[in-house]
Amino acid sequence: MDRMPILPGTTAKVAALALLLACCVACTTTTGTTEKKSIRLCHSLKADSESCDLHFAADVFRDYVGRHSATLEVRVYPNGALGDERSVWEAIQLGSGPDCSISGSAILNNFCPPTSILDLPYLWSDYSHVHRVLDGPVGDALAREIERRGFKFLAWMDSWGYRNIVTTRLRVTQAADLIPGVWTALLAPVIILGGIMAGIFTATEAGVVACVYAFVVAFFVYRSVTLRELPKILLDGAVTTTVVVGIISAAGAFGWLLSYLDFTEVVIRTVLGISDRPMIVVAALLAVMLFLAMFIESLAVLIILIPVIVEVGRTHGMDPVHLGMLAVLAIQIGAATPPVAVGLFVATSIAGTTYDQTIRYCLPFIAALLATLLIVFFFPAAATWVPRHFLSQ
Repeated sequence: MDRMPILPGTTAKVAALALLLACCVACTTTTGTTEKKSIRLCHSLKADSESCDLHFAADVFRDYVGRHSATLEVRVYPNGALGDERSVWEAIQLGSGPDCSISGSAILNNFCPPTSILDLPYLWSDYSHVHRVLDGPVGDALAREIERRGFKFLAWMDSWGYRNIVTTRLRVTQAADLIPGVWTALLAPVIILGGIMAGIFTATEAGVVACVYAFVVAFFVYRSVTLRELPKILLDGAVTTTVVVGIISAAGAFGWLLSYLDFTEVVIRTVLGISDRPMIVVAALLAVMLFLAMFIESLAVLIILIPVIVEVGRTHGMDPVHLGMLAVLAIQIGAATPPVAVGLFVATSIAGTTYDQTIRYCLPFIAALLATLLIVFFFPAAATWVPRHFLSQ
């Protein structure tokens, strides 16, 4: 599902909005001049009104303004001629760049998170349901949220439709109908986890297995990837890997320095000397892990602090599964927390956003992870129940 803000989908609505925009722009021009004011309208798709609904809407808007205004003209810039969608939105937000844009909700959600509800699967029963909602108070509320972010909202537009719930291969009336079309993808975690637990391959080798399986499914089953696209996919993967490896290299050097300075012994003496109560000692150890993982690659933190974890568990007679789960959670939460946050750099690269935008929206998720850490800390059964009942052999 993708609702497209800025231009409407019918000629009548385009006419009304063109008049509204014309009035707004005319107020900013000098009276008495005969020179036409250009409205720069852009979108990211090709300039073909027959096959591209975005360009069709842009043409309708341009033609209406041309017929009904002597002082305004619309210039359409297709194919991302004025920049990619994110750059265009940022420019409009700053009051520069193009004057108007037709864009999908996927990009808009980065600037206005409340609009992401439009992309929830199984939210709508049909197109008329969408129109009733967005033409009513809900649509008005979302429009106000968009304008609070520095944009001037014009209208909603139906574009390529309900991408999350539509398939051309089978009829979907309920969630269970999708299983025949997605079972190969759902099988991936079974193969990966099953292979690791059965000792067929290591966790590191599981990454290779996952990549090969994903390619086989995408190429032979879903046929969503072609050989022509493969070089670009490999190049994008190499770029993302290079960014991450560079960060890991710097963090690893820092970890080596701490190890060289006998940081492990310092932590053992400090943590064990804080208190005789196991919970306080573990809390202090988790705080150290969280802090270090914010600056050092997670594997390096584990290598440095494993002797500390073992010593704390031996001294206080703690469950090694519980203590190990706490250590892994703390280190991974630290790895997703700025300023270094290797995981956030990966997410930023995949999403095509900026690092500061990623940080802004990751904070609620970090809070949720910290809440999970507290649950495991105070309720050991949350970490030990599954291993005790299913992995005891």
